[in-house]
Amino acid sequence: MHKSFSIAGILLILIGFLETTWAFDRDLELNIPDFQGENFLDIKSYQLRPDLDEKWYETTNGLRIMSGSLGLDFLYLLAELRILQPVHEYVVVNYQLKQEEFYAIKPIRQQVEVQFHFLEPYVISMFGFPAYDKRTGEIGAALRIGTDPWNYLRLSYLEQAPYYNEKNFEDDRFITEPIEQEIEGAYRFLDKWRGRFRLLLDRALEHYFPKEELTFKHEGEDASFVLEYKPKDQEMWGIRYQGFHFKKARLTPLLTDTDNRRQTLQFISTDVYWMNESLWNRYLLNVGIRYDRFRNLLRNLNNINKDYNYQFETWQIYGIVVQPLTDNIKIDYGLYAGKATEIQNILTNATPDQHDEGLEAKLRVSLEIHHPEKNGHLFFTTTWNADDLFADFWDGGQIAYQTRF
Repeated sequence: MHKSFSIAGILLILIGFLETTWAFDRDLELNIPDFQGENFLDIKSYQLRPDLDEKWYETTNGLRIMSGSLGLDFLYLLAELRILQPVHEYVVVNYQLKQEEFYAIKPIRQQVEVQFHFLEPYVISMFGFPAYDKRTGEIGAALRIGTDPWNYLRLSYLEQAPYYNEKNFEDDRFITEPIEQEIEGAYRFLDKWRGRFRLLLDRALEHYFPKEELTFKHEGEDASFVLEYKPKDQEMWGIRYQGFHFKKARLTPLLTDTDNRRQTLQFISTDVYWMNESLWNRYLLNVGIRYDRFRNLLRNLNNINKDYNYQFETWQIYGIVVQPLTDNIKIDYGLYAGKATEIQNILTNATPDQHDEGLEAKLRVSLEIHHPEKNGHLFFTTTWNADDLFADFWDGGQIAYQTRF
């Protein structure tokens, strides 16, 4: 389900649209995902439609949260909160929170930004997030040219732990501190076209723990884009891409089972879709094709017999029909079908390789309650195993909510 970022990076440069959201998230562990065959169908079924994504992108004050079962032990989770408030003619405060989890436990990321609008259309800002433990505070600066949410370019630079070594009361220290550099923007062009993009680069960091004789390393990049064509107000063609390529390592001269390993995580997700909001004058139809690939390349420096390349990928097609019952209540039906392939290639002959593939299908039914004034949307969802409806019919559920205030 994931491609190497080198290929994705070339694609992004050719198209010219790049977008990101991951970055170094203070996760100091190596991640060993535990996917099930239908998980990428699950994730797609839990994510909101393009028309709601469009509303969210143009929301400056709002909340949205999505969660849904990925199996007995894990949930897909996406939570976002945005608050933007002018406090002076030339000063604006912006708070953002975002967390997305689908392959590992990830800490919540928060940022507070103070924007200075003295030289419109140029906006200079300071941003970051404080912490009780001053070692872990963040501080950065950004320059934006243009007006959010459309026709702007933003460049930012963030130091994630600038005072860690200075204020540290333990023996560990950064040899190279974590720094993020990001470019993002959004433009409307040629009357009916629009695109959003971000690209984030994580500088190689190195964190040393002398008591454990452990060095943690991390570096990578993360990118995504959205390109859409709207021939008319209620019709949309689009393509979405999201991907990352991270290298992580926990290195030690000691003989341990969980350390002295290197890992490369690669992810790519591409979604091509069409949506019409006025089918037969009252129904919404959204159809598309999506490809996901996730790779985990693990190297155990103490035991090469445990080295492997893991890959999980899914091709799927989907269709969504929304039926209005009243002005405030709709029924949202979704059908998702695809082929999932999971491969674990052991790099020596010590253990046989594993290869599983199969056809997966999922039916989703959601009750959508809509609050027009606030563009609030509340979903109560149940999902069903369409590929094995009689033997194992129920597959889980979801609650999702998006609103602005």
